[in-house]
Amino acid sequence: MERTQVYLTDGSSSRLKVLAKKNGQSQSELIRVVIDNYLDVHSGLTNKEKLDIVASAAGSWKDNDISFEEIRKSFDRD
Repeated sequence: MERTQVYLTDGSSSRLKVLAKKNGQSQSELIRVVIDNYLDVHSGLTNKEKLDIVASAAGSWKDNDISFEEIRKSFDRD
């Protein structure tokens, strides 16, 4: 992850603090979500192109011998 500095207006800063607190997120996390959403919308890809990208991932794990039950158990708390 790369660190960057952004200057916000007082109004934007106040609204960001309120929304982050309301959602139980840090301000940084909320900023990342908003930027990612903006980039997704303005990426220039059509919906079909986005679906094609997702579809191309289908079956990508078919040859992996992974036990999802074991993975899930590893996250269980004792």
